[in-house]
Amino acid sequence: MKKFLALIMVVAMVASFASVVTAADDSNVVARFTFTNGKDEGLTENGSNFTYANGAVTLGAESYLTADASALKGLTAMTIAMKVKGPATDTKKAAWVYEISSEEKHAYPTEHYLGMYYDNKDNPGKFSAQRYSNPNGRPTDANKMDYNPDVFMSIVVVYPDDGSIIVYADGKEVANVPQSENFDLSLAGCIGENPHFQIGKANWDNGEYAEGVTLSELVVYNTALTAEEAAAVTYADDPTTPAQGGSGAGGAGGGAPATGFATVAIAIAAVGSGAYVVSKKRH
Repeated sequence: MKKFLALIMVVAMVASFASVVTAADDSNVVARFTFTNGKDEGLTENGSNFTYANGAVTLGAESYLTADASALKGLTAMTIAMKVKGPATDTKKAAWVYEISSEEKHAYPTEHYLGMYYDNKDNPGKFSAQRYSNPNGRPTDANKMDYNPDVFMSIVVVYPDDGSIIVYADGKEVANVPQSENFDLSLAGCIGENPHFQIGKANWDNGEYAEGVTLSELVVYNTALTAEEAAAVTYADDPTTPAQGGSGAGGAGGGAPATGFATVAIAIAAVGSGAYVVSKKRH
């Protein structure tokens, strides 16, 4: 009986721990795409190389998705959170997860956009996030962050109203880059008056795509998540496992934000009349 009561106490403790994790406010979600039943409402396919399976989409050669960017106009801060698996590290190509910009074609070094990409062309096994509104030269970006192409990762890119860029990977802060001196990196300056929102393409040259990238969820917030909120966005490796915080239809304002901890193993070893708990969080 004592062991049974100890087990009940352990389960209650784990449940209470999960309940105190601060979640981002659902009212701040302006778009959420989950790919649960294939292509989400609110997304347009460009190209023909898409594979929908297990609640995720894998992007093929010269194929990308577009979403309505009207809700992003006028924002002073925003956050993009995603559950994503990067491409193989030997592709020797840049693979863009998203780009938000008004430019039809970028010109170095005067580009204006927000973007995140896997940098296997110059830095295999690394990914970067950028915030550019460049008069003639580039500010410092969040670059050379590690990724594992064999697993899904939670990546959260925060664009505060102070011109900085903060990146979290699997619940840990991996970059915090302040606004570069002599740059005005307001969101309005970066995305322009009539932005497009492309998932899987950046407008470099004739286009740089995201071949081999698998995306299971992408959420856009109209605010900069706090450090606690951003660090709480974690996922199980299995793309069919829904993010904690609820599931919902894709598209603008759909469903609860993907926040919370996924506890994947609890082992209880009874010793005498007590119990020892071994728990593992899986990101």
